[in-house]
Parts: sequence; structure tokens; C-alpha cells
Amino acid sequence: PDDRRGRGNESIITENRASGNEVGVYVNQGPHGDVAVTVSGNTVDGNDIGISVGGYLSPGWVGHADVIGNTVEGNTTGISVSTPHQTGATAALIGNSVSGSTTGVSIRNVQASYQSAWLSVVMEENVVVGSSSANVDVLASGYESGAVIELTIGGSLASANDIFGSPTNLRATQEPTTEICIDASYNYWGSIYCIDFLPRFDITDVPDSCFIYLPFTDETHTEVFGDCETAIFAHPVSWGRIKELYR
Repeated sequence: PDDRRGRGNESIITENRASGNEVGVYVNQGPHGDVAVTVSGNTVDGNDIGISVGGYLSPGWVGHADVIGNTVEGNTTGISVSTPHQTGATAALIGNSVSGSTTGVSIRNVQASYQSAWLSVVMEENVVVGSSSANVDVLASGYESGAVIELTIGGSLASANDIFGSPTNLRATQEPTTEICIDASYNYWGSIYCIDFLPRFDITDVPDSCFIYLPFTDETHTEVFGDCETAIFAHPVSWGRIKELYR
């Protein structure tokens, strides 16, 4: 949906196949309106960007998006969420399967106008696997005024994500005048390096107070991580130790 007349709208995009495009599923609106959209149950593969909410080289995004239960395979960027040049937006990514991307999930707040911009994203019960660069990539960039990103990845055992099989599980870059806060607790992480089960994080200028990380795995997830089973249970942050510390 693209609303440049300032009218709010609600849309549902569901059970489609989008393949071989610049953008598979594209959700955006102009600088004065708001939009609520649900993108669910779609199969999106072989695109430059699989699902883009908040715009793609576009004026902006104000509203809320639910991206639920989609199969996103073999795109350069699997799911992109952004808020360029606007005041705020929220998004929930729930139960999606994202695989075979260069970047699995990209979250961007690039602020270049006089208004401060914020973006709040929740990721729950997603499987993000096998990205060649990073499974989750977060950037806050601000010039004239700040950009703020609040990101919750998991946050509880009921909401845990499976994020594994990439050189970098989570990359986050906080540029000057911006702020990123990430709660990355209670997820099933896995490095591509079995001897080093702890996830690979690439965190730039995000203060410790704004990055919460609690690793968690359990016996049922040894199958997910395949050959890493021995390393999981040998590592000091194995499931038994975590349960003992945080039960």
C-alpha cells in the first residue's frame, strides 16, 4: 500500500508467491499518513529484497506492520524494516522462516531531516539461518538529529528465535547522535563454528547498558545445530548452566 494523500489504511497481504523481483513484497506510504499492514503466509524467494516494510529508497513510514509466518528464501536481503525521514514506526516479525540470504533481517533508521525518528521492532519465534553476511543487521544513522532503534529479539523463552549458521549472528552499528537498544535474551543461537558455540556479535558503539544478551539452548535444539551438539553441551553456557542461573 502506498498512501500519499495522508489517509490511514489497513491492508492484508497473504498467501502470495513473489519471486525474481527487485522487491518481493513492498509496503510504504508517504510522509503524512499512517498505515497498518499484515504480511502473512507468503512465499518470497529470489528477490533483491524479499519483504520491505517502511520503504525502499522512499520518503518514509509511519505506522505498524505485522510480518507473520512467511517463508523467505534465497533473497539478497530477506526482510527489511526501515524508517527514513519520519517520526516513528513499529513492526512485529513473528514466526517467519528466513534462509539463504546475504542479510537475513535488516533493520534501518536513517535520519537526515530535522525530526528525530524512532523505530521499535519485535522479533519472536523466527528461524533466521544461513545468511552469508549477517543473520540480523541493525543500523541507526543520524545527521541533523538523532535516530532511535529499540529491538527485542526473543525476550522470553516463549518468544525465542532460532538464529544460527552465519559468520555474524547479530551486527549492530550506532552512529553519532543515534541510539540503539537491544534485548537479545532467551534465543537459540548457533555459530557456524562448532568449537565456538557462542554467537558471533559485531556491535559498534552500542553501550553495554543498551545491549542485553542471555544465551539459551536446550536438549531439543541439538538437532537444529547438527554437528555442534558436542560443543553445545561442552560449552560453559550450556543449557544446564543457563537453567541453573536464570530459573
